[in-house]
Amino acid sequence: MQYRCSTCQQFFDTLQTDLTGGVCPACNHQFPGMFAGKQVRDFYIIGELARGANGVVYVAQQPLLRRDVALKLIINELSSERENIEQFFAEARAVARINHPNIVQALAAGVDESGVCFFAMELIEGESLEHKLDEYGALDFAEAMHIAARISDAMSFAWRRAKLVHGDIKPANVLITAKGEPKLADLGQAHFCDENSQIDSLMATPLYVPPELVRGEYDKIGAKTDIYSFGAMLYELFAGEPPFFSLDMDEVLQMQLSDKPQPLKSRLGFFDERLSDFIDMMLAKNPDLRPDNWNRVADFMRKIELRTKIKGR
Repeated sequence: MQYRCSTCQQFFDTLQTDLTGGVCPACNHQFPGMFAGKQVRDFYIIGELARGANGVVYVAQQPLLRRDVALKLIINELSSERENIEQFFAEARAVARINHPNIVQALAAGVDESGVCFFAMELIEGESLEHKLDEYGALDFAEAMHIAARISDAMSFAWRRAKLVHGDIKPANVLITAKGEPKLADLGQAHFCDENSQIDSLMATPLYVPPELVRGEYDKIGAKTDIYSFGAMLYELFAGEPPFFSLDMDEVLQMQLSDKPQPLKSRLGFFDERLSDFIDMMLAKNPDLRPDNWNRVADFMRKIELRTKIKGR
């Protein structure tokens, strides 16, 4: 894993450079984040990577195993509430239950001696799908189908294994490795739909939220709510923007409730008609009209991906 100093822009390998002081060896700049340079259990924190609703993710070293990790720590102002701590560790448990090559893997979780709650995950060398879309726009068809097939397979596995609902499928939560493999991340909104579960809230992202959640119908949360969000993300991979887009998020939510997206086959021209119709089905306002389950989605995406590969030979 290479880390870049935000001040001098120098790159260096965290496993080959002594960074445990949280200071750039080239310019002595202190790395960002209140925990930079500190130790949590056997993890030495280098600098901040990202922030979410309930935690800050840092790049950290685990010297004994000679590996870099993504270390998530609960946001300080949330750490005094038991409910917030339970939600923080619920993500760790969710990730730990799903061992799939296209889902970011859990490594460790706990509370250190000073009371800091932590969750260590594999560190992905690459970029988010959101950054890739922002940088280059719509993806090449074959690349988009590769991502579609792998993420739908991961969700199919997660549903079969644990009836897991991700709760926030979107490009920002898909990481692309240096080898081009997608990995689904950020299970902070994840839920398990077993017979004892009762979900009374879900903080989904407006651009990808299904209409039933806009209406607050949390009793309908299940595989089909994720399938809608996945359909909205796929639409963006091919079109370069989500099916409903506005800078006004209230307007986006209203469109999720009442508007129909323009089919990709008419928007783009020469687009695979079967795939366009299937994405329209995933984006159906009525959950009953969406694909029945993740197995069906994954099977369809694999077939389209295989057909694309055969045509490309």
